[in-house]
Parts: sequence; C-alpha cells; structure tokens
Amino acid sequence: MSELKPLDPIVVPIGGVASLQLQLVPPFRNPSDNRPANWSVLNEAGEVVDANSLQISFNSDSQPYQRMRERALLMVTLSTAGSNLDDRFKFFGSGLEYAEDHEDVNDDVTTDLSKDGQTLVFTIQNQGGTQSTVDFGFLVSRKNRQTGELHIFEGPDPRMEIIRI
Repeated sequence: MSELKPLDPIVVPIGGVASLQLQLVPPFRNPSDNRPANWSVLNEAGEVVDANSLQISFNSDSQPYQRMRERALLMVTLSTAGSNLDDRFKFFGSGLEYAEDHEDVNDDVTTDLSKDGQTLVFTIQNQGGTQSTVDFGFLVSRKNRQTGELHIFEGPDPRMEIIRI
C-alpha cells in the first residue's frame, strides 16, 4: 500500500481566519472498483490523505486582542456518492467522539453540524498559546430508508495538532 499524502497545514494569519475543506468517505458494504472499502479522508483535490497529519498553526506574534478573532475553520463533508440509495448517511450526535485521554482539554475546538448533518464544521482557536494534540473519531450514522434500521459507525481516528509558532 502506498504512503498517504499529508494534509496541507492550516496557517491562521494574525487576527484572521483560515479554512480547509475535506471529504469523509465511509466504507460501503459492496464497494465498487473505484470506491474505498475503508474510511477515507479526501483533500480539496479529491486525493486520499493522512487524517493524522492535520496541523493548525497560529502566529506567536499576535496580540491578545488579535487572538480573540483568530480562527481556523475545518469543514468535513460526508461524500456518499455511489452508496446504496436506500441508505442515508449523516454525522451522528456532535459528529465526533474524543479518544480517551486525548480530548480537547484547552477548549480550543468547537463543532457544529450543517446541511442536515452532512457537514461537520470545526472552529479551532488557540487563545492561550499552548500546544495541544486532539485525537477523535468521526461518528456517522447510516439509516436504511426502507427498513428504518440505524447503524452508528466511528470513522477514522484523526489527530489535529494545534500550535503557535
């Protein structure tokens, strides 16, 4: 298996906002030749990337009043093209589950769901200037529209490193 491409870092400008859009592709029960059999994270170019390589960097020269406005926005959209039409995928609950002992202890990360649960939006800040690593898994539900059967899945366990350089 080839090495996964690392994600481009999110570099937040002093007093500003930076963003990154990703796609989360769940595995399918009967994947075709061009659909993944495992969870995949795709970058904006549609390339499969290493979900453990996400780095959000904030500038250490920013002043406290600038840090209050600094944000990184990470938008993760479920890509279910090619899935069974009877299945409805969406993020479940808050959309993520923190790994034990690797949660967001600095309260740098908040999440919201949009587009009827199809997009998970992370808002990342770094007010205190500390470095932290946050590990989590995506929570996704698959509901069969015909039977009403509901399954909850935990997707890949990405890691985001939040730093001030």
